[in-house]
Amino acid sequence: MPAFVPDIPYHIQAVFGVTFGYIWLSAFMDKDYLKPMPEDPQAHHEVLKANVWRALSSIVLFMLAFAYLKPYQEYRVGDWMQRVHRLIVMAMLVYMCWLIFMLQMRPDYGRYILGFLDSSLNKPVTKDMHTYDDNCELELANIWDNMDHYYLIHWVDWILASLVIRDPYVLHFWQVFDEVIELSLQHILPHFRECWWDHILMDITLSNIPAICLGMWIIRKFKIREMDWLGRHGKDHWYEWEVFHCHKKFGVLVYQQFLLCIHFANGFFVMNALLIPPKHVFPPGRMLLYFLFGALAMREGYDDGRTWGTPERKDKPIAGRMRWLTVAALLTEIALCWKYREGTGNILDNPTPAYKWVPWTLGCTALVGYWVYLRFKPDHTVKYPGYNNPHSPSKIMSAIKRSRSRSPSPKKHKHN
Repeated sequence: MPAFVPDIPYHIQAVFGVTFGYIWLSAFMDKDYLKPMPEDPQAHHEVLKANVWRALSSIVLFMLAFAYLKPYQEYRVGDWMQRVHRLIVMAMLVYMCWLIFMLQMRPDYGRYILGFLDSSLNKPVTKDMHTYDDNCELELANIWDNMDHYYLIHWVDWILASLVIRDPYVLHFWQVFDEVIELSLQHILPHFRECWWDHILMDITLSNIPAICLGMWIIRKFKIREMDWLGRHGKDHWYEWEVFHCHKKFGVLVYQQFLLCIHFANGFFVMNALLIPPKHVFPPGRMLLYFLFGALAMREGYDDGRTWGTPERKDKPIAGRMRWLTVAALLTEIALCWKYREGTGNILDNPTPAYKWVPWTLGCTALVGYWVYLRFKPDHTVKYPGYNNPHSPSKIMSAIKRSRSRSPSPKKHKHN
C-alpha cells in the first residue's frame, strides 16, 4: 500500500487517478487555448460550448469520484463538530468545482468571467505586485514602509498555522522554509524579491516567530491537543525521534511539507494568473478556506502517523479522504496557473539557475532515498502489531474463517 494513501484500496486510487487525469488533460484539448476567444460569433459559440461541456463533465466526474470514496467515522469528534466538518468539506468541494470550471475556459474568457462578476478584476495588476528590493538600505523609514498588508497577513497566517499544525518544531522549520521558497522562485515571480533584512527582520523575527509563539500560547491556554509530528516525546536525543526510524512518520512529515510548499507558492501564482490584486478579498478568503479544510487534513495525516504501528490502527483505519481533496485542489491550481501563464505581466520566463535547482534536486533525492531505506529495511515498522506476521492470532483466525466459508456444507440425509 502506498505510504501516503493509507488504508485505501487500489481500485479507489485508480478511480481518482483516472478522474483527475481526465480533468487535467481535457483542459488542454482546446489547442488554441492561449489565443483570445474568436471574434466571429459562430466560432465563439462553438469554442465556448465545447469548453463548457468539458467543464460540466469534469465537475460531474469529480463529484462522483469523491462520492465513491467512503466516508468514515471521525474519532473523538462530537456530532455537532462533525456537522461543521461536513460544511467545511462542502465549501472545499465548491471551490474545487470552481477551479475545474475555470481550468476548462480559455484564459482570456476565464478572466472575463471574473471581471463580469467583480468590476475590479480583469485589469492589469502592477501597483500591488511590485518588488520589495528597490531600496535595501537598513533604515527606519524603509522598515516602516514595508509594514504593509503582508506584515499583517504574516501574523494572521502563522497564528492560524499554529492552530492547525500545533508543533513548534515543525512550525519554526516551515516558516524558515517559506523564505527559502521565496528565494528559489523570485527569478520567476519578481514579487518575491526582498531585501536581506526583510527576510530576517520583518518576516522571521518580527512577525513569524511572535505569531507562532502566540498561537502556541493559545493552544496551551485553552488546553487544545498539541501534535508531535516528529515523535519527540519520551526521547532523550534528537536521533531517537521516531520520524527518523519510521517510514510512515517520515513520509507523512515530508508529504505535509510538500503540500505546504505548493499551497504557499500557489497563493501568489493563482492570484497572478487570474489578475487578482493582493488586497482583494480572494487571497484572505482562500487562506481561510485552506485553514479550515487544512485543519481536517492535518489531523487526518497526524492520526495516520500517530497510530501507525499501534494496536489502535487495527480497529480504527485512517483513510486519506481529506488529503485526496487537498492534493486535487493544489494540483488543479498548478494546472490553472500553467494554462493562464501568459498575459499577466508579472511572470518572467527565466531559466532556473543551477545554484537553485541542484540543491532542490539533491534534497528531494535524499528524502526519497531515505524513505525507501526506512520502508524496506529488515526491521521496518508495520501498520499494527502482527500485520505482516502470518502466525499472529488475528491472521490465524482470519484464515480459519475463510476456510470455513469456502468449505461445502455437509449434506443432510433423509431418514425414513
